[in-house]
Amino acid sequence: MPGWRAHGPQLMDALVAFGLSWIELSRHHPLQERNDAIMLFRPDAPIADVPAFVQTARQLAARLPLRWVCLVQRGGVDNADAIAQYIACARSCGASQVIFREVSRLDDAYRSNGTLRYIGEHRVGVDTLLDERMQQPWWSRWQPDGLTEGDYFWNVRLRDDAGLQVVFESAADAAMHTRHASGDLYKLVFFAMPVCVRAGMRLPMCCGNPPMDEFDQRSWWTPTLDDAAWVLPADLRAADPLNGRDCGWFNQMRPFVRHFSRPGEQVFDPFCGFGSTLPAAALEGRNAHGMEIDPARAQLARARLQQHAAVAPSGGRQPGRYGARCAARPVPDQRAVFRLALAGRRVARPALRQWRLRQLSDRHACGVPCAAQANAS
Repeated sequence: MPGWRAHGPQLMDALVAFGLSWIELSRHHPLQERNDAIMLFRPDAPIADVPAFVQTARQLAARLPLRWVCLVQRGGVDNADAIAQYIACARSCGASQVIFREVSRLDDAYRSNGTLRYIGEHRVGVDTLLDERMQQPWWSRWQPDGLTEGDYFWNVRLRDDAGLQVVFESAADAAMHTRHASGDLYKLVFFAMPVCVRAGMRLPMCCGNPPMDEFDQRSWWTPTLDDAAWVLPADLRAADPLNGRDCGWFNQMRPFVRHFSRPGEQVFDPFCGFGSTLPAAALEGRNAHGMEIDPARAQLARARLQQHAAVAPSGGRQPGRYGARCAARPVPDQRAVFRLALAGRRVARPALRQWRLRQLSDRHACGVPCAAQANAS
């Protein structure tokens, strides 16, 4: 805050120039005394005062998308009325998104100390808050915006009648430990190469680097391959649209596909580019799916996958199905991603194993008809 008071305009210009997607501010109750009791500011910290916080938030919101993050807990935001007050306060400060985050659900693997006791005494379940919210008369005017569910984390994203996105998040460490111990794979692993080489020099990847196809960059890391077992057939190499330029990536990605997945499972590349990971997955007997925001690259990736998916996999047993279904579709915005995930629920089954919003809507007459209809399809 001292730096912001002295150099606020310069810092804001630097943040905008850096290309930040959004700014997050933590605020755990709209009333100052309740928020102070949770956040424990240093004495006389200016940002603790509501006028200073509101002024700062509005200055940020004028230049960048602003998110407010609230840890729901007893003594703070812990009921439907408090949520409504918090959302109104955030909206008045220009926030475009509000996140209500549940304190993690812990198990007996953690040592008993002051932090653990505080969590046990103050934790409020997000599902309980959602249940209360759904009993409000205005709930039917809200629209579902998306959901995410992993091995121990889930969230529900909604949009109120004024267009503000409201997110409810929950995480359970106990579920994480249980699922890790089961041996089942729940994680989506994204491998990004941190270093590249150009003209013999190792260059760190950083914000603003051109795409790798715009100049000759090659990975400094080369895996140990199994000779002929990883080589593409000559006819496939000759027919590939990127023959002589990108086919080597198939060979480099196949060890990762084998390590992090099993034959017949789904491999999803959320930033597939020209789609080299997708044929590698198909050739390993996995069900390959990808997304790409650039329509031209998406079209090329789709063509490559359709061609290579016609070849029987050379690694592992035959999968139940594989191919170009939902492969390399352009993704114009987050809503399109959500529609695609719901339409191809078989593809995203591990990520959408439980449709929590449907479970909650079934309990109340007002419900969420859009979500229920999407799930039924």
